[in-house]
Amino acid sequence: SAKSTLLNVLFGCGFATKAGRCTKGLYASILQCEDGRTLLLLDSEGLMSIEGRDHSFDAQLALMAMACSHLVVINHKGEVSRQLQELLEICLFAMKNLHVCRVQPKICFTLR
Repeated sequence: SAKSTLLNVLFGCGFATKAGRCTKGLYASILQCEDGRTLLLLDSEGLMSIEGRDHSFDAQLALMAMACSHLVVINHKGEVSRQLQELLEICLFAMKNLHVCRVQPKICFTLR
């Protein structure tokens, strides 16, 4: 779904890209901004795949990425599905009630 390509274009990082499934797990890239700030970019594998994987792994990966982020970009095909909405609700509930982070991330959607 071109998540890595999108991050490469938006932020100029060098995540590997190819046709088909490329990212496994979570990849990171550190960038230095012109104003002296340091950015940590996280690129996760696609969540909620049709491969029938354990969905608790998706929830853990999403929660970890959201808990340490100021900005979350969700690249999704079509409308926001009920399954994606439930995953986001679970993550936001956990972040609020478990106090796993100090920052509330801004969530941006790219709908293809």
